[in-house]
Amino acid sequence: MNKCILVGNLTRDPELTQTTSGISMCRFSIAVNRTYTNANGEREADFINYVARSCRELRQISGQRA
Repeated sequence: MNKCILVGNLTRDPELTQTTSGISMCRFSIAVNRTYTNANGEREADFINYVARSCRELRQISGQRA
């Protein structure tokens, strides 16, 4: 299993939903700043969409507040 740690800013409020089979889901998007600059000397950001699909992932994301 691969692990990736992204540090960035939430671009909108997380959306908590539940499937018809009862699986909890959380959708959110973060903006991650790149460490280098482009040809114009500006820093760019990547926007990453994420969907968490299990209770364990949701607890980790919400900091055990749910």
